[in-house]
Amino acid sequence: MRPVMVVEDDDDIRMTLRFLLEGAGYAVTEAADGVAALDLLHAQVVANVVLLDMLMPRLSGMEVLRAVAATPTLAQMHRIILLTARAQSFPPDDALLLDRLNVPVMRKPFEIEDLLAAVHAAQQRV
Repeated sequence: MRPVMVVEDDDDIRMTLRFLLEGAGYAVTEAADGVAALDLLHAQVVANVVLLDMLMPRLSGMEVLRAVAATPTLAQMHRIILLTARAQSFPPDDALLLDRLNVPVMRKPFEIEDLLAAVHAAQQRV
């Protein structure tokens, strides 16, 4: 099974994403905040696609991305998709980081088919 990590502080959204991804054949791990996500990423021995929520307690999605960028092995190993309800554009520094890490952004609400297509595309880059 192909590994996907769902990093989302909303329990209902996280469980729904898990259900959908497992139904599509993915092995899913979960983290409810950015600190737990980083701990799991450091512990992984295989590459993951990471669905990373933007707004979370303890560490935001952008803070997780900064930590990943500062750890070359994490940046090379994992493929991240940022999930956000944010409508406005990102500040220049954040936009550069997203570009540098090749992180696509999916705006909430999104279509399930679009999410699965994005995960599949990220899996191809792992």
